[in-house]
Amino acid sequence: MSVVISQNWRRRKWKRRTRRVSLGLEGLEQRSCPSVLYDFDQISSISPSLGTPTSFGIGPSINESGNVAFVGNFNPSGSLSNSTLFVGDGNGFARNVTVERFFNGLVSINNSDQVLVQNLVAGTNPPITGLRRYDANRGDFETVALGGSFSGSNFSDVFAGASLNNANQAAFVVRQGTNTLELATGSRQTTFNTLTPTNQTSQLRPVVADDGQVVLRYGSQPTDPIRSDLMTTICRPPRRGISPPTSTSTAWE
Repeated sequence: MSVVISQNWRRRKWKRRTRRVSLGLEGLEQRSCPSVLYDFDQISSISPSLGTPTSFGIGPSINESGNVAFVGNFNPSGSLSNSTLFVGDGNGFARNVTVERFFNGLVSINNSDQVLVQNLVAGTNPPITGLRRYDANRGDFETVALGGSFSGSNFSDVFAGASLNNANQAAFVVRQGTNTLELATGSRQTTFNTLTPTNQTSQLRPVVADDGQVVLRYGSQPTDPIRSDLMTTICRPPRRGISPPTSTSTAWE
């Protein structure tokens, strides 16, 4: 049996054939996408001869050399007289700068290994509060400001959370009298540079730059603005840095 294929069918079959197209790849410029790798060093390695700390301060600080300042607490009974200020870089044991004080856990270290921290002396009414700047290399200190109701105090209270720049200039929050909270700069002067923020709170956390400008949230409310430019002329710390301490109280010194 013979089959006859018409020319029209052949023509339709030919039209249904798929045309092959070769695709080329266009070269793009080379881009490197390295993966992110984080390396962690344990800084809080403490010599066993000092005992085992029960807790660490909540506000460590690091400088550009990788030196970290932090507070270790050693008394489980909650005593206010057994805290130690440490500085370490993860190589060996952290060195203890000073012991047998009560340090607030918020510290600030600059590139010269100067550490600013609030001290508190218990057993007085009201307690003596103040700021000390410790030299982590030598272990000695200079007093920045004192708070209390004794002769020689600069303010009624000096709060934690102070900031120290590389010129050894400090910015901190203080209380004057019963209710007035102020931002202060300066060191052991007859008159400090002060500024009274709106919506006052002791929880202000000023930060001072190397040029002396201070930035902070200007009040206690979440909507309060961040301010810095007004501090340039009103509250610039003195260029001469921190003065040596003067004798004020056996309990404090």
